[in-house]
Amino acid sequence: MNPVRLAGHTGDYLTLYADCFLVQGHTRTMICDVSRKKMFFISNAYHELLLELKTKTIGEVGDMLEDQSDFEEFEQFANYLISHELGFITDNIECFPPIDLVWDSPYSITNAIIDIREKRLNFEKIFLELEQLNCPYVQIRAYSVLSPEQLQSILLCTAATDFKHMQFLLKFPQSFSIEPYSQLVQQYKMISLQFHSVPGADFEQLKGSYPYSDISFIRQEIDSCAGCGVINSESFTLYSLHGFIENIRFNGCLNRKISIDENGDICNCPSMAKKHGNIDNTYLKDVMAKEEFQVYWHINKDEVAVCKDCEYRYICTDCRAYLTDPGNLYSKPLKCNYNPYTAKWNNQ
Repeated sequence: MNPVRLAGHTGDYLTLYADCFLVQGHTRTMICDVSRKKMFFISNAYHELLLELKTKTIGEVGDMLEDQSDFEEFEQFANYLISHELGFITDNIECFPPIDLVWDSPYSITNAIIDIREKRLNFEKIFLELEQLNCPYVQIRAYSVLSPEQLQSILLCTAATDFKHMQFLLKFPQSFSIEPYSQLVQQYKMISLQFHSVPGADFEQLKGSYPYSDISFIRQEIDSCAGCGVINSESFTLYSLHGFIENIRFNGCLNRKISIDENGDICNCPSMAKKHGNIDNTYLKDVMAKEEFQVYWHINKDEVAVCKDCEYRYICTDCRAYLTDPGNLYSKPLKCNYNPYTAKWNNQ
């Protein structure tokens, strides 16, 4: 592609594609290409330039620059955007309005976490109540070994439900055969299994042995919900447009989530100290409707200390369970390993 010469476009506009979102941080700006799930980083000076280009022509912005070298740098930046398919030149900016950042969902609860260890939870009651809330996604995290027979007994309780997906995070057993678990994922098409705490030798043997994504293995040792809340470069999620907008407007972890911990206590997240009754004698719909339960849904990253200055904030899941200041709901996540004021990770 031949370079674009801006001198021939002084009456035109340079604009980003609507699904390429600017996220300004303290040190730099990220352009998040939501459709292609890619991240690009630019200087904050270019962020200011792009804001001017929302309403001004290329010529008008060019007149604001101090000298020819600034204009040449502007031209190089324009070609960077165009060559990476982040932006384009148009003679009518009004034909390309921004995407309306409105989010909603038909589901009263969009996702649920259920932790289990030794206590046998009443899954028939739990699944029925989640179905009444139209919950599409369920994650069950087992901290003790769950045999194929025990897993089957839980899955039998889903007969009257319409879950779109159910993920089981299972403790790896000492004696393991993949066959009975493989039969279960073939029988129940909406489930996936991930085995945690896999010993090194077993992991190397198993990681390539099952060719499908519905059974996977990780070495990470997980023995309680205390392992949640870690934020690192691998924990970011490049969402769909709907998910990206949700993360802008609401809390990326807790919005429309309900959880049941290993004791049967109902909470926003199993790691959170505040409980809202026990599933044995409390209805999920009553908890979900409580204002104090929904408070966490509305804490977005533009309101959280430090996070509001981070260029990653709209692709970060956040954590309200472990905070640098436990007395402040809007405190930075305790287990975040990124410093937006230096643009460096703790291990760098």
